Amino acid sequence: MGVFAFQKDTVFTLDGRTYKLLRQVEQDIWQAEELRTGRVHEFSDEALRDLYAHGKLKASIAGETPRSYAAKPPVNASPEEWERAKIRRAYVHAILNLPNTRAVITPMIRETWLKLRNPPRPPSASTVIRWKENYLRAGKDIQALIERHQRKGNSKPRYPQEVVHLTLQAIEDVYLTDERKTLEETLNAAKALVDRENELRPKGLQLPRPTRRLLRRLVDTFSAFDRYAARHGRDAAVNHFRAVLRRRFKGVPLEIAEMDHTPCDVLVLDDRTLLPLGRPWLTVCLDVGTRCVLGIYISFEPPSYFTVARCLKHAILPKNIQAEYPAIQNKWEAYGVMSTLLVDNGREFHSQSLENAAFSLGIELRNGPEKNPWSKPQV
Repeated sequence: MGVFAFQKDTVFTLDGRTYKLLRQVEQDIWQAEELRTGRVHEFSDEALRDLYAHGKLKASIAGETPRSYAAKPPVNASPEEWERAKIRRAYVHAILNLPNTRAVITPMIRETWLKLRNPPRPPSASTVIRWKENYLRAGKDIQALIERHQRKGNSKPRYPQEVVHLTLQAIEDVYLTDERKTLEETLNAAKALVDRENELRPKGLQLPRPTRRLLRRLVDTFSAFDRYAARHGRDAAVNHFRAVLRRRFKGVPLEIAEMDHTPCDVLVLDDRTLLPLGRPWLTVCLDVGTRCVLGIYISFEPPSYFTVARCLKHAILPKNIQAEYPAIQNKWEAYGVMSTLLVDNGREFHSQSLENAAFSLGIELRNGPEKNPWSKPQV
């Protein structure tokens, strides 16, 4: 999944044929070249949007080739891989609008690392530039930042699973406590647990002792916030990791959108029996900068990931409501992929599926504070 726009050099497939947009000859007319035959066709901007909304047109992300498309990382990555991809995305967004010059981006990488403290050392400028290029090539799809260790050699684990479990136990019992013991003390505790287990095993089934490198790798599987909260307390962690800047740019379309649910103030009756069916739920996605309604979803389904996904889909895709409702004269021009989506703390907004879908589209999903509805006042 990725984000694209109808612009010069956009490649798309329609009815089994591949086209490339050459130029916009009028305000809403595009010339497109059929790549196989070289013939030039004209499409209206509205027709292209309508074909895409109905699934008849499939656009290619800029720079994407069949080979690069096949090499995309799988969606079913582990939670740890998703977490590392989010960290990489934070570094990429810190330099997204900057030139790929070491002198310019190195301070931004350092500043981001001081906030995240992950990985243990700041990534190099060349590494972050490579992440940025992969991210942009994939249409800002976070899947391009997921590690593909399955393609590397030495796929067998270096340590038996028992050693990993015992080391994790030592981390939780020694390192992640308010006593704030050191890594060296934690490593000694892990070695003691392994030695105790080896006393009960025959010589042929002895477990190797954990190393400092294994310990550090397992400690890094815990988020920086969780580590700090376990060692210093949750309140201290919130103060330590709170955002330095909380500015919101409200004047730019599709910069920030808000979404929420409400029961409609109407009672729906059955057409045949006139029995009341109940009050339907309305899910709304509103653009903060323009106050335009990007999308809605109305149903008797209570708030859930399903209703959120349907509303988000309606907000992103172009809308041709005149085809279904000819009496409506005005067009619904508001649509597109927002940069940030503000939501509350309902269960439906904490779905892993929603988070994965948002990041795949390059959307930053931001949950407001609990019992603080004025954090998203527009909707």
